[in-house]
Amino acid sequence: MQKRIGRAVRPAALYAGVMLTLFPLYYQNYYYDINTCKYRLFLWLTLALAVATGAAFLWRLCRRRGVHPALGVTDGCMAAFVLCAAISCALCADPMDALTGDRGRHSGLLYLLAVGTMTLCLARRGGGYRACMGLMLLAGTAVCLLGVLQFYGVDPLRFYDGLGGTQRFIFMSTIGHINFFGAYVGMLLAVAACGAIDGKSLRLRIPCQALVLLCCATAAVSRSDSVYIAIAGASVALLRRALASWKHLGRACFCAGSFFLGAWWIDVLPFEHMAMQGLCAKVADLGVGLALLWAGFAALGLLALWLDARQADARALAHVRRALYALCGAGIALAAAAVVWFTVFDTSAKLGAWENYLRLNDKWGTGRGFAWIRAVQSYASFSPLQKLFGCGPDMARTILEPLMTKEAMALSGGVFENCHNEYLQYLLTTGAAGLAAYLAFLLTALRRLALAGRENPAVRALFAAAVGYAAQASVSVNQPITTTIFFVLLAMGLGLTADIARRQPARHGL
Repeated sequence: MQKRIGRAVRPAALYAGVMLTLFPLYYQNYYYDINTCKYRLFLWLTLALAVATGAAFLWRLCRRRGVHPALGVTDGCMAAFVLCAAISCALCADPMDALTGDRGRHSGLLYLLAVGTMTLCLARRGGGYRACMGLMLLAGTAVCLLGVLQFYGVDPLRFYDGLGGTQRFIFMSTIGHINFFGAYVGMLLAVAACGAIDGKSLRLRIPCQALVLLCCATAAVSRSDSVYIAIAGASVALLRRALASWKHLGRACFCAGSFFLGAWWIDVLPFEHMAMQGLCAKVADLGVGLALLWAGFAALGLLALWLDARQADARALAHVRRALYALCGAGIALAAAAVVWFTVFDTSAKLGAWENYLRLNDKWGTGRGFAWIRAVQSYASFSPLQKLFGCGPDMARTILEPLMTKEAMALSGGVFENCHNEYLQYLLTTGAAGLAAYLAFLLTALRRLALAGRENPAVRALFAAAVGYAAQASVSVNQPITTTIFFVLLAMGLGLTADIARRQPARHGL
């Protein structure tokens, strides 16, 4: 049976390996077409996957070999999401643009069909995915190193040749825009941190810990605020495992300390570098305080490892975990309350640099507030049918462009072609039905990963990466670069949970 399973998953495992290694590194005409070339590569690879998977399925069907996994609720939710997008495409004013996504970022119906196909193929089995995660860490190391070199003015691949001064500040490595780069670093950091905390041998934990440090430094040089949302989401997802024992707590403290150490040495090194901005600049301004925070976490880590060596009672860690969950919830509630207060009630208070975070207006988030407010207002004016199915996949530009002002264009650096909030984007483009189907897919998938991840480190790593991306998606853009990697990781996690469910269905409730 295991041999048959191995044969069945080879196309999916090969595809996942290519998507996690070649895809992030692939480019053609540098930053000039990086979104387009990765989009085309994804489509061709997914077509090859569909053909190979279909051929393997027919071969097994003819030979009457193996058990064909049944479709589940998560698969149905993804199918419903793609169906809603197809209906939206058919109803919109320009179906061809909605199909190709040429008016936006190539995230039209064709892209969503490829995502649905890829998810269906990868989620059936999990064989070979652990090796793919290792390859992802290797490729991610190269991506991060290139980004750090560019930050210090070293451009070995000559990506910046021909770019203007301001454009050099918004593109990094082989990923592209700094926000997409930050999203990729957040997912990579989650997988590396899980390896550093959960690794069974030093040969795995030490390289993963080194990559955690590199990712933390890269997060700082990305100059993207959204990367910190991704890191926070992944940290919460790994909190349960980090407090499972003194040993895991010690390793987690070293990972947490790396966050401050990575940001500290950026300004310590005696080299000229790009100007910092946003939250990254505020973190870097802590200066020597970052070194002290790193030393504090390192000391806590050593203490936890000493307690583990002494076989100290770790039952109190469960209470600490609950307290930290409560603090996280309270922090989110407090931040939301502060935004509501300064947006609705106290609109005249001088907030200084924090106004960009605490007062939701047109200027909020480098113009994101403008896109959010106009998107909600536009959706409210839709017909009932449009409210149900939206204006067409990746067709937000047709709604937002006529509403652009000179001030909004100055803040955003151009015309908004996306809501800069993936959930709001799906609401506007695929309607309430599409957003509901997508959220149902996402939540059921994350639930499966959370349950299986309690005992499976690989699933736990993919769960943390998915949670981190889902968190930062609230301020980010869906596009064929990092959004594609997110769906690949999520589908891999579903494949691993499918294997676990076949072995222990009752235990994991899958």
